[in-house]
Amino acid sequence: MTTGNCIRNSTLAEMLKASEKFRSEKIHERLVARANTVAAAAGVPAAARLSVPEDPLLRPRTETVPFTRDELDWLEACSLRHGSGLRRGEGKGDGVSAALGRLVDWANAEPPQNKKKLFLVVRCRRCSAGAKGGVKHDVDIQLLTRQWQWLENVRARSSHASVGKTLRIIVDFYMPLCQDDAAFEQKILNPVRATPKHSGYMGSDATVRGA
Repeated sequence: MTTGNCIRNSTLAEMLKASEKFRSEKIHERLVARANTVAAAAGVPAAARLSVPEDPLLRPRTETVPFTRDELDWLEACSLRHGSGLRRGEGKGDGVSAALGRLVDWANAEPPQNKKKLFLVVRCRRCSAGAKGGVKHDVDIQLLTRQWQWLENVRARSSHASVGKTLRIIVDFYMPLCQDDAAFEQKILNPVRATPKHSGYMGSDATVRGA
């Protein structure tokens, strides 16, 4: 029991450290951008202005992930409904990857108690004979390195079989909520402003949809 707590505390400390590093780097980037704006207005040549080293956590990375047909159908439909909004500022290679990136960031922004309900409360919605589970289709998914890193941390802490499992849990949790509420889908996938304010979808009966 003590060992388990130590592992969880260590993982949490690493995640907090990475989050703090990310915030510090974003502040630095904004300051550099502001300084360069002033320099440009003063006529300073571009070659003499400040530059920001590339953040390895912001590099895109592609992994092959298996999804069920209904998950893919929904993600592809989302990419059609929110195409231009999904790609805004994301740099993703395709609409499905962009939609997944938004879902990952939304899940990451959930409060801790909601994350527990999302990732640790188990319920399989694919056990009935008519469920569209079982057969999965491999898809190349491009996310930012920081998103893959967060998914791997969640996988380890939640004892999921794979990062693909973690991604399918996220999709299966939010998919029915978005299907029942177009405004909620819009809020996640094509917001006017990226402000993850979470509404009452994480009640006491919230469960993880297994995949």
